Amino acid sequence: MPARKTVHLGFMSPSSLVVVPCAVLKPRCGSPPQTVASDSNSAAQINVCRMLTLGLFLISATSTGLMGCRMPTDGTEDANSSVRIALEGDSKTLEGVSDIRRNSRTDTVTRVTGQNLSSVIEEELDYQSLQAVDAYEDMASAFLNRHREEFRLVDPASELSVTRVQSDDLGFHQVRFSQRYQDLVVLDAELIVHFNRDGHIYLAQGIYIPTPDHLSLTPNLSKSEAKEQLSAELGEDFVVDDGLLVIFPTDDGFSRLAYEFVVRRSVVEGQRVILDANDGATLRTTPTVFDGR
Repeated sequence: MPARKTVHLGFMSPSSLVVVPCAVLKPRCGSPPQTVASDSNSAAQINVCRMLTLGLFLISATSTGLMGCRMPTDGTEDANSSVRIALEGDSKTLEGVSDIRRNSRTDTVTRVTGQNLSSVIEEELDYQSLQAVDAYEDMASAFLNRHREEFRLVDPASELSVTRVQSDDLGFHQVRFSQRYQDLVVLDAELIVHFNRDGHIYLAQGIYIPTPDHLSLTPNLSKSEAKEQLSAELGEDFVVDDGLLVIFPTDDGFSRLAYEFVVRRSVVEGQRVILDANDGATLRTTPTVFDGR
């Protein structure tokens, strides 16, 4: 016999509070809890238990979700507020999409899945020739170029560079891309295309930015001025390298022109500092441990 539990409707006034002993079975995620009265001979008690626990389920589901299941607040937001669950029709060119999620600030694809996302392009002879020789790098590039509008990229061929092609014992392959724009590295940006054992693309995911064609690539501060400013702020104990002009994605969905400096305090201790290339503001500082060579 299940353990007895007492269900209280806490939103009722004390004078009308109903206390019903019943056993509440643990529900599946997203499903109303089931109830079983401790006295199986009382049909009325069973019905009351069901009504009370259903009410509690509805109240819980409208806030944060039942039993730890995070519910979207308006049908379009993930538990991570920076990710939007795209609505039906959000994909204009991709076929066979089962789920697509976008960054709510930049509208870039953070994750798209489907049984065969490459079904359309697989009908083309050029792509079939790539499949015949397992040219996963070129296949992934062709897929992203074909669907560049979906991924909010103007020219994926020039903006994305393959950094690694991986495979596993099951025959799956992953092609990883870094992002650049006008020869400037986009910091922390990566896009990954996944192939199943049959060579079909079933997943593409990543964190990157839409083509930053709105961004001025002419800094107000020269690299030497930024280095001098940083050296003065840190003091003589630190050695600052020559730095690199980069594109820095910000949490608000915008991108900034920035300088990345590697700063050393000793052979093994240092930090990476990102300075705004226009006003010199520190955008990020990351402690770094070197290998001592």
